[in-house]
Amino acid sequence: MQRTYTHIKVIEDQRIELRQSGKTRQEIADELRFTKQQIKNW
Repeated sequence: MQRTYTHIKVIEDQRIELRQSGKTRQEIADELRFTKQQIKNW
């Protein structure tokens, strides 16, 4: 299930932390409930 609308800046710090911890784009997308393409374009 996709998340309801959330402005991307609200969770940007969380995304950066996940990326720095070595998670892949797909893992980040799954955890934040986005699509892989949304994370890639971010």
